[in-house]
Amino acid sequence: TPRVFDFKPREHSDIGVPLGLDFETAAEMSGARFAFLRGQMARLQRAIGQYMLDQQTMENGFQECAPPVLVRDEAMFGTGQLPKFSEDSFQTTDGRWLIPTAEVSFGQSSVSNWPVRSLPELTRLSDASKRAASCEPGISILNTATGKF
Repeated sequence: TPRVFDFKPREHSDIGVPLGLDFETAAEMSGARFAFLRGQMARLQRAIGQYMLDQQTMENGFQECAPPVLVRDEAMFGTGQLPKFSEDSFQTTDGRWLIPTAEVSFGQSSVSNWPVRSLPELTRLSDASKRAASCEPGISILNTATGKF
């Protein structure tokens, strides 16, 4: 059953554009399917990430971290990204990989000197880069990861 609202629903582009959702600038910079966030929209994106970090660190006892966004093959294999998703990932000229998800840079294989039982519950907010069927190649995705790694 379709939901009935007491107002006329509007498209996200009708609401977002006046608040700083800028598709035109993003298309000039990067091509289709990107958004350039300005003003209130940029603040909203930052606030959502900050809310998640605050909840996880202050309410749930997780430790915030900011590990590298470039990782070695071992981290990609250890988190199941390689070999399966090699075509969807970006590799640098020196053989490292841009993280396709936030979990990769602090998966067990990335921190092999930490015994599994002593790993803290970690949380992070990061950009992640991957190719996907629903995305333009090279899209950067705001990504969160939380868990015992």
